[in-house]
Amino acid sequence: MRLLSLFSLQESRRIVFAERYVFTMCNESCFHPISPVPGPGNKIDSTAEMLYDYIEKNHASPITIASMAQALCICKTNLYLLCKTNFHQPPMQIVNHYRIQEAKARLLAGNDPVCVIAREVGITDTNYFSKLFKKQTRMTPSEFRRNGRTKDGKAGGGTHEAH
Repeated sequence: MRLLSLFSLQESRRIVFAERYVFTMCNESCFHPISPVPGPGNKIDSTAEMLYDYIEKNHASPITIASMAQALCICKTNLYLLCKTNFHQPPMQIVNHYRIQEAKARLLAGNDPVCVIAREVGITDTNYFSKLFKKQTRMTPSEFRRNGRTKDGKAGGGTHEAH
């Protein structure tokens, strides 16, 4: 019986994660990467700041749950709790969100091909990068670049035409 209630609690947490993730994704007016959200007493956990710094410095390299936990000297479970408490997202969603924000800036700033930008932000599979990008921005990287440049450098926000 205790196992069943623990499972239900974990499922409830997953639903909360999903709801918060959808809210964050719908709020794409922000062009900056997610940063830690102040916790109780308006203090940001210093370990969360260390995690954010780690992602910022290593986003172009392969990052795993294990590598993040090891860098912070915490176990994987505590990494998930840290992310839930301070970022309201699971660890890999934080990493991917950061990578897409970096890609947005690079798409607008230069003329590098999408495959090069994908590699520069740490995603080696261009198809996966495009799917992830479209999931977060509701447009392909090429559409984003086109729309961003036609709006005097303002990233996204407009409607795009389906071809």
